[in-house]
Amino acid sequence: MTLHAIPTPTKKGFHLALSQKLKSAMLEIQGTVTVQYESILLSSGLVSPVHNLQPEWIGARQLKLNWESQGNQGNSRESDFSWIVIYNPEEGIAEEVMGEAFRKSQSHILELAPRINLSGSYLYMSFYRQLPRNKRRFSDSVCIPIG
Repeated sequence: MTLHAIPTPTKKGFHLALSQKLKSAMLEIQGTVTVQYESILLSSGLVSPVHNLQPEWIGARQLKLNWESQGNQGNSRESDFSWIVIYNPEEGIAEEVMGEAFRKSQSHILELAPRINLSGSYLYMSFYRQLPRNKRRFSDSVCIPIG
């Protein structure tokens, strides 16, 4: 079982991820414990999350992600950057795509690496805001199965 740390400026991130996973993502059915990967948060924070994330296959390994932008309302900023992680738990392989799209763009096309088996893979997406002194503030991540 792989644990994912929530991006925070302290070591508390690992403990928050572990606690969240144990409380929300573990399921026991007839004595067998399984992980509900859709319930795992890779990031958590006050930045507004991704709304209405919709994947669209446009090629064998090309995935277009579409979402709704809330503009500059509440904790949402059009200038928020995307953070995307593709994870295959069976292979233990993850790939990160950070900062390649703005919230205001409302879409992003991913070229998925051939090294990741898409069957059984999950896509996690959140937004983050770059702050002074290389600090970042994240939103709660959203997960969709892509395999």
